[in-house]
Amino acid sequence: MFKFNQLSTAVVASVCVGFSGVSVASDYQVMEGVIYGQGDVTLEGVVQPRDLWMDVYLPENTQSQPTEAIFMTFGGAYHRGHPHNPYLMEGAQTTSMKEYCETFVKQGYACFTIDYRVAPEQPTPTREGYSEQMLNMDPVPNMQGQVNIVRSLMGLPALDFAKRSDVEILENTVLAAAEDLRSAVRFVKDHADDYNIDPEKIVIGGFSAGAITSLNVGHGMQEPVAGIMMLGTAEIGFDIKKTVQDGNAVSPILMFQGQYDLPATFIGTPELLKHYEKVGVDYSYSWVPGASHFYPSGSVALSGDGLRQPIEQRMLEFIERVTQ
Repeated sequence: MFKFNQLSTAVVASVCVGFSGVSVASDYQVMEGVIYGQGDVTLEGVVQPRDLWMDVYLPENTQSQPTEAIFMTFGGAYHRGHPHNPYLMEGAQTTSMKEYCETFVKQGYACFTIDYRVAPEQPTPTREGYSEQMLNMDPVPNMQGQVNIVRSLMGLPALDFAKRSDVEILENTVLAAAEDLRSAVRFVKDHADDYNIDPEKIVIGGFSAGAITSLNVGHGMQEPVAGIMMLGTAEIGFDIKKTVQDGNAVSPILMFQGQYDLPATFIGTPELLKHYEKVGVDYSYSWVPGASHFYPSGSVALSGDGLRQPIEQRMLEFIERVTQ
């Protein structure tokens, strides 16, 4: 039925009792390394395809009706990351995409975490299914500070944002990541019966670069989804103020930002929220007091609703509302 990433499957087999790459818990099952597509990357100067994989979390099939599905995509300045790994930065630890999925699947939702192409691979996007007029790459240089911090941590030379070739690496990665998430969503829709999910009730979300990627897929590419969740808000890649002209025609969106978040997250967000207000998008914006760009799911988020709620609780209430 599905093709598995052999390395990931072997890891599962070594720690769990299962079959065909499937590990089973008391109330849900996990399939690691399911191949959902391919994407072009550059290896030793040669452009070639590589497999793209995802981990699948499914509730035990005790219900006859298809369930809702959640996608959670990791961040890492478009340079690094893994669904299983949190970040310990600036005195705070994030919640990994795996941990989010474990929370959601225990609530009865199917959940998917994807691998996608990152900048060190120098990906080549297909640029299919959207036009150049839908894009706005002007905000890409706003990521310079965080990108080069991450590259330093990875032992990579800094990108020179005065060089067009260096900027293009990041531009291509932003688009490739969106194409990869779109491919994963479409793969799951095509296999909705196999996963027992409702293709009309898919919510996409993520952290940092994964949040931007979710925005680009849902409100940029206009891939039909029930909702979008952003842990870290920025408009980079797609010009959402062009692609979203009627709030009733796009998915509701839930947005979070730390009080002391990265500069790039604040540069365009006020104008984006004004646009959402103008065209009637169903949006909710919350901020995390005292937080930087990094915070766990249990952090309290404040919003205009006057409630003091943890991020995780706001996400669960959003999912329930938009998938009814």
